[in-house]
Amino acid sequence: MVLIRYWLIILFLFTGFGVTAQNDLNNDSLKTKIQALLADAKKNFRVNNKTGEALAYKVYESEKNNPACLVCYIDVHNLLALFKMESESYNEASDFLTTGLKLAIDNNQTALENKIKGNLGLLLFRKGEYQKCIITTLELLPQLTGTGKANALGNIAASFNYLKQYDLSIKYQQEALTIFKENNYAPGIATGYNLLGSTYTKLKKPNQAIPYLTASYKIKKESGDTLGMANTLINLGENSYDLNNYTNAYKYFNEAEVLYKAIKNKEGLSKVYTNLGVMAAKQKKISAAKDYELKAVTLAKQIKDNYVLNEVYANLSKTYKEVDQLDSALIAKDKAMAAKDSMIDLTVQQQIAEMQTKYETLKKEKQIEEQKFSIEKRNYIIAATAAFILLAGFVAWAFFNRFRLKKKNELQQKLNEQQQKATIDILTAEEKERKRIASDLHDGVGQLMTAAWLNLQAIDVQHITTNEETSQLLAKTIHLVDESCKEVRAVSHNMMPNALLKKGLVNAVREFINQINTKSTKINLQTEDLNKALPTHVETVLYRVIQESVNNVIKHAAATSLDISINQDDTGIDLMIEDNGKGFVLEEAVQKDGIGLQNIKSRIDFLNGTVNWSSAPGKGTLVAIHIPA
Repeated sequence: MVLIRYWLIILFLFTGFGVTAQNDLNNDSLKTKIQALLADAKKNFRVNNKTGEALAYKVYESEKNNPACLVCYIDVHNLLALFKMESESYNEASDFLTTGLKLAIDNNQTALENKIKGNLGLLLFRKGEYQKCIITTLELLPQLTGTGKANALGNIAASFNYLKQYDLSIKYQQEALTIFKENNYAPGIATGYNLLGSTYTKLKKPNQAIPYLTASYKIKKESGDTLGMANTLINLGENSYDLNNYTNAYKYFNEAEVLYKAIKNKEGLSKVYTNLGVMAAKQKKISAAKDYELKAVTLAKQIKDNYVLNEVYANLSKTYKEVDQLDSALIAKDKAMAAKDSMIDLTVQQQIAEMQTKYETLKKEKQIEEQKFSIEKRNYIIAATAAFILLAGFVAWAFFNRFRLKKKNELQQKLNEQQQKATIDILTAEEKERKRIASDLHDGVGQLMTAAWLNLQAIDVQHITTNEETSQLLAKTIHLVDESCKEVRAVSHNMMPNALLKKGLVNAVREFINQINTKSTKINLQTEDLNKALPTHVETVLYRVIQESVNNVIKHAAATSLDISINQDDTGIDLMIEDNGKGFVLEEAVQKDGIGLQNIKSRIDFLNGTVNWSSAPGKGTLVAIHIPA
């Protein structure tokens, strides 16, 4: 009995071992099959989306409950989301990306996490939420490398293209193309060429666009990318239209229509009909234009494409006007504006500018770090060489050490110059954004407020009533609108004064002072020998410093007199701002709220200048600034 029991135990152990080994073998085999299936699904993307999506679903269903390949299971969420975007099923795409992102985070799959985040940005772009796409992708960029980074840069470039910020679109797309070419990634190169061609077309440079569009179409056709071919045909059609070659334009648009219908792409079809409507209107075929435009509206509404809705409603408004349907024209114009407003948010636009500045700063810092690393590496080599040379004699070592120090100083000087340039770029971007917002306030909101004020004035003149309460209410409303107009003009001027742009620093300061209510504070401005033209960035910094200092005096100093002196000689520029106010203790002011003082110091440091405050309670304040020549 003992012998039988012994053999049974041995048999059980070997049987168990065999089952375990067989299970491991089966798991490895299944994992290999899943990986091959996923690879086939990816190969069919944009070549045969129906087949590719079916293969991806096989992977998804097989791995859903007990994944043999966890990475494949996470990645297939990302792939299915891309297929859903191709069929414009954006809600399903969002669900797959959200689930995939959670799986990637929970399982510490950083590469897949960044990949899915990048496609969340792409989803925002496909849904027409261009500003959100830019912000989301700019936040992600520092974490990306290779073609993943290039794809993200391409999404940013395409978003800027749709927002009609073409210089930024070209900048980011060229950066993306550089990476795509380094990695020899044909789909990315083709998409980049297409976007550059589209941008040059919109910039009214059709001849410059043709080589890019032609090269893009060739690559997409060779790879069997139906959607990519159709997108490029649209841009070729728009380019031919700009060149007044209507025959080619119709040919390209009709070919694009066939391809979009084949893959059931409503977004592309809406753009085809928008362009055909424009061409029909140009040729005075008003009825045909209206039909095309209404088709485009129907499709754009179905996919909630505000970009197309803005464009086609604007065209439809002109078409209605041609046939004297003025009410319909006005409604279409309002809808165009509503679609545009839903795409562009000024607050978000400011956030985008800040994110761009942050990204550019990080990029420059990375370049500086790489150069520092290169310097350190070179220093190690030099040090090792120097140690070896010491064997040959002290004279050779001394000579080499002198050479090393010289090179180090030269490289350090280059680093300092690059840091200086980075600072100038940041300030330039800030002033450019101020100028843009000021222009928008003046030309947009300001004009609307003025129009409202004129209309109310007309009502005031025409409205004859014995109701005193109504008359008073109308008068108050007119006054409020008038004050609002003044406030918009004041804000616009403070952000970017016309005098600074047109006449220089002194006139800008004088105009700023004249606008201040000086009943309680008398302001004196004295200038001397300001004959030499100053660089724009110097004038801008000095103006902002004067503006900050004067505002501080008016708000806090309770001064009756304020003297501003600007002098220029061979040594540089001297600026003095002195008041007879209540003064302050500098150390306490810095501790309590030193942001304003620190802003002034930072701006003057940027110009390699010096700033000193002299103040005491009851004795006023003197700000002395020197900017070297």
